[in-house]
Amino acid sequence: MPNTKYLKTVVIDKLIENEANMVEDVTIEEARLNLYLNGEKAISMMTIPKDQDAHAIGFLMSENVISSIADIEELTVSPDGLRVDVKAKIDENSLQNLYKEKTFWEYFSKL
Repeated sequence: MPNTKYLKTVVIDKLIENEANMVEDVTIEEARLNLYLNGEKAISMMTIPKDQDAHAIGFLMSENVISSIADIEELTVSPDGLRVDVKAKIDENSLQNLYKEKTFWEYFSKL
């Protein structure tokens, strides 16, 4: 049986044979994760509240804010899983890049 812990049932309008019908459907239940870096709020993101330590590390590494796990001095996750505090050696330029608006065109124009 699949894990249903992070799923919820919702009622939606579904188009069936060109007619809108109210039906129940299943969606992922997300929560806002607040990531704090060296005591400052760095970013909020929507996730499922599971494995938030791995999520935070992966995010920081993928954005080049940290270069490896060895850069992390301390990491704590709140009991509700909605806040991660990371104390680490960081790349300030990459951190500032998190706050810039990123667009679809900007990404593909660099390829």
